[in-house]
Amino acid sequence: MAQPVGDHEEVKGFVTIRLSAKIDRLDLPYVIPNQAIVRPDGKDSGYFPDVLLLNCANLADEQLWKK
Repeated sequence: MAQPVGDHEEVKGFVTIRLSAKIDRLDLPYVIPNQAIVRPDGKDSGYFPDVLLLNCANLADEQLWKK
């Protein structure tokens, strides 16, 4: 699948900026990684989401996060 361009990228950027500002203002334990592949349990493949909001406390349980 081709990478998103144009309007899609503008919306993605807008959402990321707004979420980041809210996370910072409320001092929440979240992070928005720039590049991360999400693979649901029981699936052989994953996907690259436009915006991914992660709870840092839950990353301790994620074996593949550091790899």
